[in-house]
Amino acid sequence: GIEAARSKVEAGSVPATSFRWFARYAGWGPGQLQDECNSGVWFTAAASPSIIMQEPQDSDGRDLWHKVLQLMGGDYKELSDNIKRMEVKQREGGSSSSDSQL
Repeated sequence: GIEAARSKVEAGSVPATSFRWFARYAGWGPGQLQDECNSGVWFTAAASPSIIMQEPQDSDGRDLWHKVLQLMGGDYKELSDNIKRMEVKQREGGSSSSDSQL
């Protein structure tokens, strides 16, 4: 946990940049997260340390989210592609209510 990581950093055996810390809260009731994953609210994916420790190029991590979905392939890649197209339309100012639907 955090204390073990702190000890390793303080001892100089691991650089602090080897860790990524998140400071927000999310909580679920019993079975809620599994139900949300099963219904497609969340996607789970195996990821290498090189992906997990990558610094996002934008402040909200959107680029990293797209990269992971592209690597997952199939329907996940298609979802990412559709959202990218929608984002481009919005940036260009050409979105209408029908354009924003996937």
